[in-house]
Formats: sequence, structure tokens, C-alpha cells
Amino acid sequence: MNPEPSRTAKPPTRGTMKVKAGLIQMSLKGDTSMSPEEITCLKPSDFNRTVNVLMASESTPVISKRPKGAWTHKIWEAMLAL
Repeated sequence: MNPEPSRTAKPPTRGTMKVKAGLIQMSLKGDTSMSPEEITCLKPSDFNRTVNVLMASESTPVISKRPKGAWTHKIWEAMLAL
């Protein structure tokens, strides 16, 4: 069983983000057909498809209205800029 996450956890440092970026780049070296966006970024079309599925049930939809501001690429773009 995993312990409860710390409520005082600090945000990742620039060094941590560089390590993560390096790991992603290493994982891409073997497959040149994939880009970082395909591995980690949510595509708007995928988001819309998921929302449509969650709203599809007429009697018991999982969500009742389209989310606004539910996702962003800002964190991913910041990591790529390191």
C-alpha cells in the first residue's frame, strides 16, 4: 500500500524537468514515427471524443456539460523549452 502523498510536496525543479525531458527523448529514439506530442500531450480531438462519450447517456451521463479550461499544454511546452 502506498503512503498518503505529502501535502507539502514541492513543485518539480528545473533539474527534475530536464531529467524527465531526457527520458522522454530517450524513449523516442527507437521509434522515429512518434513525436513527444503523441506520447504526452492531449490532442483536442481526443479530449472532445472523451467528453462526447461521457455525455452520451441520455439517462445517466457521467458529466452533464462540456468542461471549460479542463486541460492545457502549457506545462508540456515549458518542459520542452528547457
